[in-house]
Amino acid sequence: GGDGERRFRIIREVLEAVRAACGDDFPLLIKINGDNLAEGEDSEAYFHDMCQVLRTCESCGVDALELSGYHPNPPEPPGGAEPYFLDNAVRLRAQSGSSLPIILVGGVRRREHIEQAFAAGMAAVSLCRPFMARPDYLATVFAP
Repeated sequence: GGDGERRFRIIREVLEAVRAACGDDFPLLIKINGDNLAEGEDSEAYFHDMCQVLRTCESCGVDALELSGYHPNPPEPPGGAEPYFLDNAVRLRAQSGSSLPIILVGGVRRREHIEQAFAAGMAAVSLCRPFMARPDYLATVFAP
């Protein structure tokens, strides 16, 4: 507990241990909840902490960060329009000063979502539900 630095301490220790055990040529990625939409939470304070988390991950040698989000009772859809967390990812990138590659997850369903994420500067997108719902997802989404 405590301030952002103290709350990140265990993560820093794990990242440093993994990097030491696996070496510099092993990709080190982390998935973080970058958008706290929980009722009663100070979302701006959380956003400020997340800017620091991006900078700290970068200084710990993380190669990329998968940025997700959370809402205990999601509205339609959680976080707003699909892809859900793109606006927050763009804002974090701009205001954190970090150049850490960001992987976007959440509400990435259609080809235009993928293109939108890349156009906004995301390094990659992470997909799960589309593949579970449609095993032929890539063939249909990227068909000519």
